[in-house]
Amino acid sequence: MIVARHPELSLNDCLATADVLITDISSVATDFLATTRPVIVTNPQGLPLDDFHAAYPGPGGVLRDRPGLARLTAAMADALGPDPLRAGRLAMRAYVPG
Repeated sequence: MIVARHPELSLNDCLATADVLITDISSVATDFLATTRPVIVTNPQGLPLDDFHAAYPGPGGVLRDRPGLARLTAAMADALGPDPLRAGRLAMRAYVPG
């Protein structure tokens, strides 16, 4: 399900409904960790991933994607399928308030 703008839904309603969160660098990613569901953080500047991780260490267990939609299909397939970053997200829940 894609949760688009619906004025009657609060942010918490949207987070409770979403199967995967696609977000920029924001506290929404850490808030969503409480759900244990996959998070994809965008990298709109196209930084090399090592530089992106250094600049925005943020929560572990989330996929940081490159700009554009080229990898989004693969990222969504991973997130909704084998979810290889689940263990990292579960570990981060102990360290992230929310």
